[in-house]
Amino acid sequence: MITIATWTADLQNFFNTVQEGVESLGELGRLLLAIGVFIIGKMVAKSLSKLAEKALNRTQLDDKLAKILGHSGAAEKAVSQFIYFLLLIFVVIVSLDV
Repeated sequence: MITIATWTADLQNFFNTVQEGVESLGELGRLLLAIGVFIIGKMVAKSLSKLAEKALNRTQLDDKLAKILGHSGAAEKAVSQFIYFLLLIFVVIVSLDV
């Protein structure tokens, strides 16, 4: 049975292995790690924005808010794009920090 403690230990071992590999490759390893973090982060940001759009499609909260603010049309796409770009800014900062 997998427990949180074993999962945490496995995750820590994985990150230690990645860190050792990056350190052994030097600057090339850091560049590859930064590219990998960016690509994975971009995929996660896209997935979370799609999830937010689907959640907003199921509710009428955004439509009611848009009506109160005087906007017409569905706000789901605009909100999901805002979430995507906000997360993408975070991903870029993290990948440049690697």
